[in-house]
Amino acid sequence: GVLGEWIYRMDGFRQWGSFVQVLEVRYPMQALRNVRRSVVGTSYSHLFRNGSSAYAGLYGGREQPQASGADPLGHRLWGLRAGGQWPLAPQWVAFARADWEHRRYGGQDPFFAVTRSDRQAQLALGLSWTPAPGWRV
Repeated sequence: GVLGEWIYRMDGFRQWGSFVQVLEVRYPMQALRNVRRSVVGTSYSHLFRNGSSAYAGLYGGREQPQASGADPLGHRLWGLRAGGQWPLAPQWVAFARADWEHRRYGGQDPFFAVTRSDRQAQLALGLSWTPAPGWRV
């Protein structure tokens, strides 16, 4: 695959980023499911003076089946992401992230006679520990 990224730093605390991704997704022994995935997106991130940071972004794209007649396996997608991190102590940082994605498939499923539409949400909360410079757990 290919990934291109552009980042514009407005100053030491704020930046915009954009990306383009194109890749082939191959399934061994199931060539009917092989797709070309193309996604573009943009994001904004901000570093606060207290060391906390936050970001938000959106993206969209499609997975296009390579086999003819496999339209129900491909889909259009779009999503949102947001998150941040907060320093708790010199070696400890708390983080949170929320992601949401919507997928609309390209044709009627031959078994269920409906066009599939998915929504996926994820939430992550955690801590990271830096025991030494260059190391993060």
